[in-house]
Amino acid sequence: MIDGLEISEVYFSGLNKEFRIDSEYYKKIFLADDLFLINKGSKTINCFVTDGQHGYHELDETSPIHMLTAKNTKMWFADILGADLIAKWVDENNKRSSLQENDLILSTRGSVGYCAIVKPDVLPANIDQDVARIKILDEKIFPEYLLTYLNCCFGQDWMKRNKTGMVQQGLSLQKVREIPVPILSRMFQNYIADIINLAYEKKTASIKCVEEAESLLIDNIEINYNIQESISIKTLSESFNISGRLDAEYYQPKYEQIEDAIKKIPHATLNLLGDIESGEFISETLYGKEGYSYIRGTDITSHCIDLENATKVNTTINGLSIIEKGDLAFAMIGSVGNVSINRGETSIVSNNLGTIKPYNKQLANYLLVYLLSDIGQTLFEKYQTRTAQPKIKKEDVGKFLVPLLPGEEIEFISDKAEESFRLEEKSKELLDIAVKAVEMAIETDEETAIAWMKEQGV
Repeated sequence: MIDGLEISEVYFSGLNKEFRIDSEYYKKIFLADDLFLINKGSKTINCFVTDGQHGYHELDETSPIHMLTAKNTKMWFADILGADLIAKWVDENNKRSSLQENDLILSTRGSVGYCAIVKPDVLPANIDQDVARIKILDEKIFPEYLLTYLNCCFGQDWMKRNKTGMVQQGLSLQKVREIPVPILSRMFQNYIADIINLAYEKKTASIKCVEEAESLLIDNIEINYNIQESISIKTLSESFNISGRLDAEYYQPKYEQIEDAIKKIPHATLNLLGDIESGEFISETLYGKEGYSYIRGTDITSHCIDLENATKVNTTINGLSIIEKGDLAFAMIGSVGNVSINRGETSIVSNNLGTIKPYNKQLANYLLVYLLSDIGQTLFEKYQTRTAQPKIKKEDVGKFLVPLLPGEEIEFISDKAEESFRLEEKSKELLDIAVKAVEMAIETDEETAIAWMKEQGV
């Protein structure tokens, strides 16, 4: 180290076959990884790798087939949150990328390196051009083990090292095929598979808790959808003079039917239940390894804000829009409808997000479940505007009608959400154990890793 700078000395004969000479490629951590992987006899594995549909694809709301994108690869288990439904011909024309159970999907463009396993609950599904499908053809490799390896430091470092591009970085399909993988014993891989499958069970149970809470909430709102009403006729005094909106989308009958149903029971507008604020822009020059968490759109893709992986900013919070424990964050641009609760430390939210700060923190879980329910998502849909991408104003979020159910039902919904959080946290804990065990097996040996796993009670 010289004045904080890192230096690696590499012989010309040690260059890779592409003759990369950029210093980033030869960071000491990457060179150390190489030695560990060589000592473990790592090799490229036999697998089929492809990406998805390039260019135009047709959407079809009646189709059962989802188009998974990079955002659906972020939580270890492929999901369909925000995924479009595509016409069957798109899937038929792209059978190479039509997903099957136990395939892995890997984000290869932009946020490179997110990896998830495909379970039956997301099928049928296909992928877009920014995702790689990995179908393992080597019977010596368990898909759960490869998933964990690609999500551990060795897999992540290799992808970080080999991605290319300036404006938007990417990992080529050929590089995906070349990822070196240590071939650990079947017994060890089976240990890892058991942990991953248990984590999936916890995550599935967590989702079920939220679904039960949403079901109770929606059952209390008797919505009479009149399918014959396909048009809505409004005078200017009934429309523009009140809302300032002239777009036909805003006046779809389904929105009026939902709001009429909520008005029949005790309710309030969201702005009467809490303060609604917009976030802050923080310059990248303040990003670092320490400081306050800076919550951005990618950190609110789950029910709980991902504080652990959030960017840190070296700044004070005086005068800034902050989010405290029990507050909610919602997307104001792009993925409008994404909502998460803060269950940890005080943080700062980005200018693309808004916050909901309930006056009564006991309503926080209830509001989260409501906003993530079909009714809450429909309200986001109503009030958003579209230009290049969806946007929503904090003032319009404040207009959301919120049903106020009897206290015991709010408590039940809140408790179900709390149970969901606990199960989600347990799932994440198991995934962390799997990652550490794989890293330990590569750095030391399998026996040490297995003994440590047993100490963790798995």
